Amino acid sequence: MVDEAHATGIFGEKGSGVVEEENLTEKIDIIMGTFSKALGSFGAYVVSSEKVKQYFINKCRSFIYSTALPLPIIAANLESINIVKEESQRRKYLLENCRYLRRRLQEKGFNVRGCSQIVPWIIGEEKQAIYLSNLLQKEGVRAFPIRFPTVPKGEARIRFSVTYYHTRDILDNLINVLSKTDQISLH
Repeated sequence: MVDEAHATGIFGEKGSGVVEEENLTEKIDIIMGTFSKALGSFGAYVVSSEKVKQYFINKCRSFIYSTALPLPIIAANLESINIVKEESQRRKYLLENCRYLRRRLQEKGFNVRGCSQIVPWIIGEEKQAIYLSNLLQKEGVRAFPIRFPTVPKGEARIRFSVTYYHTRDILDNLINVLSKTDQISLH
């Protein structure tokens, strides 16, 4: 099973995700994802065999006791998929900006990881991550601390979610704000 929540709309020739990008579609039994991140809508999806689909339909309580998405949401989801398929330049631009931000932060000594539109700044201690997140908020940067149990203990981080609409000027401003903030300690 592969969760494409953060990869749908970003990776792959048609934006289907990492499974498409790595040409693994035939080797994965279950692919799941969401319409709420890069696609900017609501809902989730599961791609599987008919047998697995029937199992989910009959055994998953959250599916059995929920209602279908409203038709306007389904239409929005389908249109989002079409936009992603047709506008690959958006994905390329976004990923170029992510590489730029990550490289510039690493050059300044920040412990940032990943290769996607999510750029995690590894802080370590939860209290420091919360403190720095609050400082960033005061500077107009909305970036939230991610803590245990979402990440392992001692690996608290601040997560930046880069979008297509973030320009180099915006990213450079973020880098400048982070450079000031990183010089401030808890003491």
